[in-house]
Amino acid sequence: MQATRCPVCHLAWPEAIPSSCPQCALDTTTYFRDSLPAGSELHGGKYRLCEVLGKGGFGITYRAVHCLLNEAVAIKEFFPQRCVEREAGGRVRVFDFWREVFENSLQRFLAEGRMLYRLREPGVIRCQDLFEENSTAYLVMEYLQGQTLEQLLLNAPEGRLPPAQAGGIFKQLLAALKALHAQEILHLDIKPDNIWIRGSGDALLLDFGSSLQGLANAVPQVFTPAYAPVELISLDFPTGPWTDIFQLAMVFYVVISGQMPVTALERLKGQSLDLSPLPAPWEHILESGLGLLPAQRPQSIAEWLMQSQAPRVLNKPLEKPLKQRAEPLASIDSASALPPLILNPPQAQGLLCLALSPDGREVFVGGQSAGLRCWELATGRLKRWLKGPLAPVLSLASSPQGVLAAGDAEHQLFLWRDLQASPQILKEVHSDRLTALSFCPHSHHLLSGSADKRLVCQSLESGQILWQNKGFSHWIQALACSANGKLALAGCSKGQLSLLDLETGQGLKTLLGHESGITALRFVPGKAEAFSSSWDKTLRLWDLRTGETLKVFEGHRLDVTCLALSPDGQYLLSGSWDRSLRLWDREGNCLKTLMGHTDYVTDLLWLPERDRACSVSKDGTLILWDLSTGDWLWRACAEHEAAYLTLGHQRTLLASGFEVASQYLRTFAAQRTQPLSREQYQAALRQSLSDGV
Repeated sequence: MQATRCPVCHLAWPEAIPSSCPQCALDTTTYFRDSLPAGSELHGGKYRLCEVLGKGGFGITYRAVHCLLNEAVAIKEFFPQRCVEREAGGRVRVFDFWREVFENSLQRFLAEGRMLYRLREPGVIRCQDLFEENSTAYLVMEYLQGQTLEQLLLNAPEGRLPPAQAGGIFKQLLAALKALHAQEILHLDIKPDNIWIRGSGDALLLDFGSSLQGLANAVPQVFTPAYAPVELISLDFPTGPWTDIFQLAMVFYVVISGQMPVTALERLKGQSLDLSPLPAPWEHILESGLGLLPAQRPQSIAEWLMQSQAPRVLNKPLEKPLKQRAEPLASIDSASALPPLILNPPQAQGLLCLALSPDGREVFVGGQSAGLRCWELATGRLKRWLKGPLAPVLSLASSPQGVLAAGDAEHQLFLWRDLQASPQILKEVHSDRLTALSFCPHSHHLLSGSADKRLVCQSLESGQILWQNKGFSHWIQALACSANGKLALAGCSKGQLSLLDLETGQGLKTLLGHESGITALRFVPGKAEAFSSSWDKTLRLWDLRTGETLKVFEGHRLDVTCLALSPDGQYLLSGSWDRSLRLWDREGNCLKTLMGHTDYVTDLLWLPERDRACSVSKDGTLILWDLSTGDWLWRACAEHEAAYLTLGHQRTLLASGFEVASQYLRTFAAQRTQPLSREQYQAALRQSLSDGV
């Protein structure tokens, strides 16, 4: 790839590209290795690439030319470096282990492009085109002359801007955010490197990869910790316009003072925010926007302007402020000796799948760490740790006969007929990771689906493979068997949903409707109906006799990752990348939204009791829910069999020791978190003995 300047420090280079940049020592051989060569044509020859402008963990940005218009454009290629490699001819090859992550992220990249294309607001970069090619996607944007605010600060005396220049940029960004928020769009990753300053001084917001539509509890998948407020870090506070306000205030603390303020996480741990480096009127303006908790900040751009009393660097507000939102975390009762406890597992290994024991008393959990956890539902106690899988466990299933099956990322199938004994290991059934498992209700037959695109039915008594179905275009990631043992449903990562004869494996019907990968399937008891969930953010109720959709369930703001059905088939519970669980009736009405996880929900189980369910998440926690109230009853996590903790809703506690509890828990008081003391630990244990978890 040809280049005229360093894409990192922007030093002008001679005609020949040096092996390393003389100024920043960039290794150009490594940096440009995965980029498309100069002169490459895209979109049927519509665009021709000229040079690399920049490169990040998720993409490569090129300067290109629109061949018919002879106009310069910028093209962003979706290229998540950890997940892919470049093949000859320019195609992108996805590593098998990362395929699901790649597909999810690609859909978000395309959603970013579609959203940007619809935006025509001043202060927002313009999207001109969006297309898929080379097994990835490309976003075409206007080519900008100028530099990022980060680069401007690096070249500024003392790393800060004059107040008049800063005020002009600030006004433009406020106007851009006000317009975005009016369309219910949050940016959620505002930082100096995502703000572009043209040569004329005009400011633009860049990189909407974290932005989301919908102002209630929107949750990004990527954000910058140094500029992030508490609601993007770990605590279950709502996101909204106040989230963008905090990030913009953090940016302009740097712009005005030349110094980085303490982060929200550092403030939660006890450090104070120092406003002394800020001159008037900026001290008052930014103090308002930097409130630690969402309710302490302005709830809209207009309210921020009003609270700032319209100083001379700003325009007067044009609208009334929005009503402040209540915080979900209750204030501390001064009479209570034990303040609220915050569960925040350090370096949590994500939990990925669930299975219920035949008697309904225990739940098995698989995840990214080795082995399986077994939790006692009545008490929240870690009962046992099943050893066997060393790779991440991607799928679980338990049979009415008491057999437990687990599939891992190394395409191994583990079978426990006796939980006290070592598992049987089957390595030859599939050639790629096992992504879905389901037992046939009235036999010792097991269905397994894999990234090798094969659906296999095998007898656990004889060990023989009874049939295989190879008619799937992509990997199978959802399975279900009907209660009468006659039908099966299989869904793949490209949205293909098939109804099959369970005895022969022959396809009976293809159900069309979902626009992206199928994530979970459930048959409705006693009816020729089924539910499905998908990365397209919807759930569907199907008539299996006709193959038609009876109802589409919409409400989640991100991909729906899992679903569970009540024992009577009248209610549905779904989990999503937006961290929420939603309780639905059959008519598609959302009855409750449950919040408790700090990362996306990966799996769900509806327990035999009508009003109980449990969920697991990428945040490393297992939660037991009371669906009648929408509250969680306990939250649990475990690093290994000798280090576990369960936190009850009434501040009750089960733990393998104070050392573990002090790592997993912090107390919340005086608007900040504090380390758990040994006295507080003992008080929580005493409360657990009297009240139960």
